[in-house]
Amino acid sequence: MSVHGNALQLSSIAGSDTAATAHLWARSIRRAGHVPASHADVQVLLEGLLLTLQAIATTEPFRPADARPVGMRLAQPPFTGTRILSHTIAALTAAQQNSRSERWAAVIGEVAEAYAEAVQERALIQQEEILQAAVLVHDQQVAALQDQLRHQATHDPLTGLANRTLLHTVCAQLAAGSSAPLNVLVVDLDRLKAVNDQYGHPAGDEMLVATAQRLSSILLDGDIVARYGGDEFVIATCGFATPWEPAERVIDALRIPFELSVGQLEMTASIGVAQVPVGRRVDVHALIKDADSAMYSVKSTGGNGYRVFGCKPADAVHRI
Repeated sequence: MSVHGNALQLSSIAGSDTAATAHLWARSIRRAGHVPASHADVQVLLEGLLLTLQAIATTEPFRPADARPVGMRLAQPPFTGTRILSHTIAALTAAQQNSRSERWAAVIGEVAEAYAEAVQERALIQQEEILQAAVLVHDQQVAALQDQLRHQATHDPLTGLANRTLLHTVCAQLAAGSSAPLNVLVVDLDRLKAVNDQYGHPAGDEMLVATAQRLSSILLDGDIVARYGGDEFVIATCGFATPWEPAERVIDALRIPFELSVGQLEMTASIGVAQVPVGRRVDVHALIKDADSAMYSVKSTGGNGYRVFGCKPADAVHRI
C-alpha cells in the first residue's frame, strides 16, 4: 500500500496526531545523529511511514510482518549513521491512543526487529569492505616491498645504477637480441681519490652520483650503465657500429665541469672499450675483462683518454 493511499484511507484515524507525532519523531532523530536532509523532508517521510504502520495495524487480515519494510527503510538514507532505534520505539508507542494494544505492539516489534537486522547486515557489509581494503593495502605493501628488495638486489644504493648482477644479465640479453655489435666500456674516474682527500667522502659521493647521471644521459634505448665498484662504471651498448663512438660520447659528457656542493670541479676518466661482433658468442666476464685491460692501459699512461681493446698500444690511446 502506498504512502499516499494510506494518507487518504487513514486521514480520519490519524488526523493531526500523525503530523504532530512525525514532527516530534523527526526532531528526536535529528538530535540523535547527523541527518543530511531538512527537518521538513524528514517529517514528511516519517509521516508517510507512520501512515503505513497505522494501515497495517488496522487492516484485516492483520499481518504485522508487513511492517518490516518500514524498519528496513529506517536503516537507509537519510537515517544512515544515526542511532534511532530507541527514538523510533518511543515515537511509535506514542503514535496513537491505543499504542498499548497487542496489534500496535506487534507492529512495533516487527519494525524494531527489521531495523536491527538491517543495521547488522549493513555493519557486516562495512566490516567486509574494511577487511577487503585492509587486504588490498597489505597486498600493495607486500608488492612494494618485493619491488624494493628486487631493486636493492640489482642496483647500486648510492647512484641507483645497475649493479654487477644486473649488468651481466643485460649484457647477455643485448648480445643475443641485437643485430649490431655489443660494445662494453669500462670508465674509471682519474681523480676521485683527490676529491675525497681534499673535500671529504661526501663530496666524492656527490661526484659519483653526478657522474652516474651524466653517463645515464648518453644512453640509447636498451643500453645499460652500471656502477661496477668504487669509482668504476661499465656501459653496455649495441647502439654504435664502431667502439670509439660511445667512448667519445662519454668524453663529451665528462668534459663539462661538475657543480657540487663544494664548488665547481672537473673530472677526467680512463676508458677502455671492448667489442663483440654480431653473431659471435659472448662471454660477458671475458668482455668486461678485456675492456678493463684497455682501461688500465690508458690509466698507466696518465689517464684522461680511451683505448679500444685489441688495437696496438702505440696508437690506441686517444686523449680527451
